[in-house]
Amino acid sequence: MIKWALIYIVMNGHNVSAINAYGHGTYFATMTECFEAREALGGRLSGSSGYFPRGSQAVCVPIEGEPT
Repeated sequence: MIKWALIYIVMNGHNVSAINAYGHGTYFATMTECFEAREALGGRLSGSSGYFPRGSQAVCVPIEGEPT
C-alpha cells in the first residue's frame, strides 16, 4: 500500500533541512490529499496557496509499505 508524506525542505546557505511537514508518523492515504495539504501549507507560510518562501519548498513523496 502506498502512503504519501509531505516533506518540507528549507535551504539556509549551503545547509539543507527536510522534515515531515505534519510531524513524524503523519502520512496521507492519497496523492490528492497530500497535494491539498501542500497547497494549504504554502498558504500558511507565504500567504499564497501553493507558494513557498524563497529557499523552501514542499514535495509529496510516495512511501511503499508501512513507514516507520
